[in-house]
Amino acid sequence: MDAIEKLFATQATYSSPTTGLYFGAINIMAMQRAFHASFSQLHWQINSAEEHKPGICQFGFSFSATRKSGETIESSGLEYVICDDKKIHHVEIR
Repeated sequence: MDAIEKLFATQATYSSPTTGLYFGAINIMAMQRAFHASFSQLHWQINSAEEHKPGICQFGFSFSATRKSGETIESSGLEYVICDDKKIHHVEIR
């Protein structure tokens, strides 16, 4: 997670219907650490990846996980990652 945190711009934003809206790399990573800690197993499958527009990458994904309670979750969607100056400035999950 520490290596991922270095990829974010200090004032990056993150938006997901599951976890909400976050401002700042520190807050994004705190949410990610808590999210990951709530599961005993996580798996993402990248189904597609393309540069949607200059600086905007679009990823199609499938997600499966097992919560520590034993509940299983499956979902899929699109993730948009906006980058500039070698940093992630925004992530949006749809």
